[in-house]
This record gives sequence, C-alpha cells and structure tokens, in this order.
Amino acid sequence: MIKNRDIAWSALGNQGSQLLTFGISTVLARGLSASDFGLYALVQVVIVFGAIFSEGGIRVSVLQLRPGGPLGDRHFLAHALVVGVVASLMVAGLAPGLGLFFNEPQAVEALMVLSLSFAPSAASGVYLGILQREARFRELGMIGLGATLLAGAAAILAAKLGAGYWSLVLQGLVRPFVVCLLGFYRAGPALRPLWRWRDSLATLRVTGDLVAFEFVNFAHRNLDRVLIGRNLGSTVLGHYTRGYTLLLTFNQAVSGTLAPVFHSACARPNVQKADILHLYGVELSRALWIGAPFMAACASLASDVIRIVWGPNWADSVAIFKWLALAGIHQVAFGYFGSVFAVTRQTRRLLICSIITSSVFLGAIVLGLEAGIEAVARNYMVASWLVFGGVTLYVWRVLLGGAFGALLRRSLPPLASAVVVFWILRLGVSDPGGDHTGEIVASLLRVALGGVLLLPIYWSVRKTIFPTGAGAKK
Repeated sequence: MIKNRDIAWSALGNQGSQLLTFGISTVLARGLSASDFGLYALVQVVIVFGAIFSEGGIRVSVLQLRPGGPLGDRHFLAHALVVGVVASLMVAGLAPGLGLFFNEPQAVEALMVLSLSFAPSAASGVYLGILQREARFRELGMIGLGATLLAGAAAILAAKLGAGYWSLVLQGLVRPFVVCLLGFYRAGPALRPLWRWRDSLATLRVTGDLVAFEFVNFAHRNLDRVLIGRNLGSTVLGHYTRGYTLLLTFNQAVSGTLAPVFHSACARPNVQKADILHLYGVELSRALWIGAPFMAACASLASDVIRIVWGPNWADSVAIFKWLALAGIHQVAFGYFGSVFAVTRQTRRLLICSIITSSVFLGAIVLGLEAGIEAVARNYMVASWLVFGGVTLYVWRVLLGGAFGALLRRSLPPLASAVVVFWILRLGVSDPGGDHTGEIVASLLRVALGGVLLLPIYWSVRKTIFPTGAGAKK
C-alpha cells in the first residue's frame, strides 16, 4: 500500500530541502550572531501562530475529502485566501504591541513584513494538499527544493551585503511566495476561488479540531522560545534555537518524508483499522531504526558535531544539543501520531491528547528556567520521553487495538541499539576543548568513527527501513 517509489520522491524533496536548509543555516551561522537568531526566533513565534490561523488545517482536509464532495477545492481556496488576508491584517496591527511585549523594538518591522506571507501560505495548503491527495510526490518534492533554494540564496546574498537578521526575515518571506507560485502552476491553474458563507462555515466545522490541535501543538513548540527569550535573553535563546535546529533538521528530514506517504496510504478508500495498525507498526519500526541510533551518536558526539557544523563560537550550544539529541532518539516517530488520529476520525481525541502533552512540555520548561538553559534542555528531554511512551501506547492499544507485545517487538530493538551506540561512543570519546585545527581534525575523526559504528546497524536492518513485502510495493 505504501510504494517505495513515493517514499523515494518524498525523500528527495524533503531531505533535499532539509540538506539545503542545513547548508544555508551553516553559512548564515558563520556570518550572523546568536542574538540575530534569537531575535528572529521571537518573531517566528508570532509568524507561526498566524500561519496556523491562516492555514487552518486546510491541507489535511483537502487530502482526506474526495473531489466533488460537499466541500470542493474551490471553496477551500477561497476560504484560505480570506483567512490569510485576515491573519495578515491582524498580525500587522498587533506588531507594535508585540514588539513592546518582547522588549525588542526591531521586531515590529520584521513582523509587519512577514505578515505578508500568510495569504500565499494559506493558498499553498490547498495546492499542496491536492498534489499529495493525488500522490504526486515528485512535484511536491521539486516545489520544496525550488522554494528552499531560492529563499536560501536570497538570505545568503542579503547576509553578505550586511543585512544582519533581516537576511533571515527575507528567507522567511521569499519561501511561502515561491511555494505558492509553484503550487499554483502545478495544481491550480484551472482552480478558481468560489466564496460562499455557508461553505466557509462548513469548512470551519470540518477543520475546527485540527486548527485547535495545531494551536496547542504551537504552544509547546514555540512558547519555550518566548519563555527563554524573556527570562534568559536573546543570546541564550539563539544558542537554544541553534541546538534545536540541529535536532529538527534530521527529524523533519525523516518524518517529513515518511509521514505524508503514510497518511496518503491510510486515507485511501476501503482502508480498515487492521490495515492502519499494520502500516503504523511498519512505519514506527522503520522510523525508530532510522532515527534512534543516529541521534544517540549525535548526543555522544555533541561537542564534535557543534564544532564541525557551527564553529567554535557556538560552544555554548553543546550542552543544549546533547540533551535535545537524547530527546531526538524517538522524535522521528512523532510525525505519525497526528496522521493516525486524523485517518481514524478522532480529531477531538487528538486535541485532548495534545493539550495534555503540551502541558507536560511547558511545565518541564518552566521548572528549568531558574536553573538555566541546560536545565531547560534536560527537562525537555525527560518530558519528551514521558510523552512518547504515553502517546505511543494510547495510539497502539486504544485507537488501533494492537497487542502490547507486538508494540514491544516493534520499538524495543531500535531503542536498545541507541543505548548501545550512546555508551560505546560516550566511553570511548572525551570532550575536547578549544578551536585549533588539530582539534577540528580530531572531531572529524570521532564523527567518522561514529559513522563506522552505525554502518553495520543500518545494514542489518535495511529490509526494515526499506520493506518490500506486505505494506510496501516497489
């Protein structure tokens, strides 16, 4: 049911975009300061909040509703454009007050500029949803690659010209416009918006729980930045976001590749709960085998990874990244939770579950603020493991009716391999200091050693990562 060809195209687009983003961030990190990234992180909190309001669960609804149904694509497009414009006006109007709240006057202009991206982002949700529904993963991948490349080139050029953190703002503005234009070209030339109040209200009823879930999800993914920025300062926030970016780069490359294909397969007509359980088991095992050993190695080699990627000026990010990488051992599997709730029509349970898990994350972060940023990262790691265990068990046993023993067989081997990798590298490698050339070479050698250790693990589970039997077709 899940075609390896679809996964390959999804991987090319998603991982290619992640690799480009990673390279662009590396270049920008060597030309911008931690305070630049911290200031932009505060601005991004508001922009992400507005994007959730403007996009409003449209892409998921377009994916699951069949063409010709009571809510057509034309209604979705009209609804998305109207809500996007409203979000732009709202954020632009609130920008001065938000600048005072963040104690960052420079954030006002950035917020007003980035608010222009909401309408194209909302329209993109319709176009990309159509492409995903029709399993056109090749075109989705090319759109993502093209938009990331153009936005990154604009940011690097602006940084070279001395634009400072405005180069990050430019990157955030260019990408949604490029995605919208390319999505319109591939999926929407014949699609004309058709606005009707009745259909718009019906759209809100369909997407209401999904929007609420996204807002709650936003809370634990972004309010940590607000709390850290206000209590510990923009420089500390800059180091935190850099460490978190390294975590997300890999996790999004994996889950962003596999989860859309999984959702498309489960959303097809005549798919039963037993089919979803089988697919989820396959994908859970696959995601953990891909992510767990790799992130365990990153946690052990945190100082080497930071020195190689960001340079010696980012040494304060090492302790943060170490704890976040330990959380990243399982986070590649988080991308499937929302899909399972959505395809089983349990969006209200998804909302309740997200409220509980977000409360756990935010509580852990608040408890660590007084002790400093390393305590925040450590508490985040502990909370993430509690949430992962609880939600995985709930999805497997309650939503899908799977056997507990089968869940253990799927999840324990990759997690055990992560423990082995972590301690082998931890006991065999000491954390060096300084920024001399010899130490950079030593860091490269240690990372290469970690790669050699991972090779036999990935080779032994290659058929799990790329299944060709039931549930996966070439």
